[in-house]
Amino acid sequence: AISGPVLLTSLQQNIDALKAGEVLPNIVTQPFLDAYVYMGGGGTMICLVIAIFIASKRADYRMVTKLGLVPCLFNVSEPLMFGLPVIFNPILGIPLVIAPLVSTTIAYFATKFGLVSYTSIVMPWVTPPVLSGYLATNGDIRASILQIVIIAVGVLIYLPFVLASNKAAKLEKSNLA
Repeated sequence: AISGPVLLTSLQQNIDALKAGEVLPNIVTQPFLDAYVYMGGGGTMICLVIAIFIASKRADYRMVTKLGLVPCLFNVSEPLMFGLPVIFNPILGIPLVIAPLVSTTIAYFATKFGLVSYTSIVMPWVTPPVLSGYLATNGDIRASILQIVIIAVGVLIYLPFVLASNKAAKLEKSNLA
């Protein structure tokens, strides 16, 4: 309720500047966050999905991730948030906070230094990653490439925590035996 009007106003300013042929004034807009931060849903969850498919030996995580993959591709993270769960999970809660902060920082500076275009197009929030960057920046393929880079960095952030979760599950299983 608080950030929405501010982010949409900054987007409108970008749209007005684009129409007038002026330099776009705002980096952070709603499409900026939708394209670079909320990939796969809150917490940049697409990165967790990939990290689980790469490194998780836990059958429960892999099963829930398979079920949550398609919704995650459309930025719906609730099946994973509550199914793994990520919510109230002290191990996965850490990268859930770190990954979006890192992705925001990378995208902000990439935009500031002209590596990608400013966001100027409203797109549905359910637009899948890689396509969303292209559309939000009015057809800048570099934004899609940036999204791929951000996803790779996010996977690297999540991987140690997925491995730690594997170890915690293994310890818990041995303690029960």
